[in-house]
Amino acid sequence: MMILKTSQHPGEAKAFIDYVLSPEGQAKVADAWLMPARRDVAAKRPLLDALKVLPTTSEGSSERGAVLARFSQLYAQ
Repeated sequence: MMILKTSQHPGEAKAFIDYVLSPEGQAKVADAWLMPARRDVAAKRPLLDALKVLPTTSEGSSERGAVLARFSQLYAQ
């Protein structure tokens, strides 16, 4: 989060950031199943180290260039 130098209401922006980063604000973040920025606020969803990740192989790496080109073609519009 940041406050732009050209902000018309820097005081209100700071108050908002202070609230969002407070324990109360971070509890609301956690309630929305987002990752809280504070270590003293528990996340409501599993943390990354608790997720079971499937191993991958390098078989698809030969197609990486084609996949990226197609992605760019579809979403660069």
